[in-house]
Amino acid sequence: MAGIDDKIAALAFTVTTSRTHERIAELVGDAAQIARSTGPKVSVSENSEGGFDGVIKNFAGVTLAEFTVRVETGGDGSNVVMFQVDDVFRTREMLFYVIPISPWGAPGYKTLRAFSEYLREKVQGDTVRICGVSRPHACLATGEGTGNAGVSGRSDVGRCAGAL
Repeated sequence: MAGIDDKIAALAFTVTTSRTHERIAELVGDAAQIARSTGPKVSVSENSEGGFDGVIKNFAGVTLAEFTVRVETGGDGSNVVMFQVDDVFRTREMLFYVIPISPWGAPGYKTLRAFSEYLREKVQGDTVRICGVSRPHACLATGEGTGNAGVSGRSDVGRCAGAL
């Protein structure tokens, strides 16, 4: 099993897209909203460089993670979107407050993963993905499939566009 640092490093991505800066800003907001559903509070603000700074905090206001989404305009009019985790709070169980008895963990990892996966998928845009979701989902909004992928006898696997 990979260590938590390797898992967090794997969340970083760089994607070249034809989406506009305004659409990317909307997708960042949507990703924050999706990530909030995992529990912790996710705050994203636009910075002076045209990118976005994000913070994930728990209910007590402790910062679990900080991340950055940078957007750079390419020479051909495309945009390059880069996601990176700047800092993350790590923890592990201790016996008698001094003896570590568990591997390192990151309470904000699940939220970071939800944000990163959603943003990466949506920024990539029109790429078709294989969908194995067995409940109604985004496919209903695209008109691509019934949204019943994986339901016995009514599989739409491979027909989900995945991009709204």
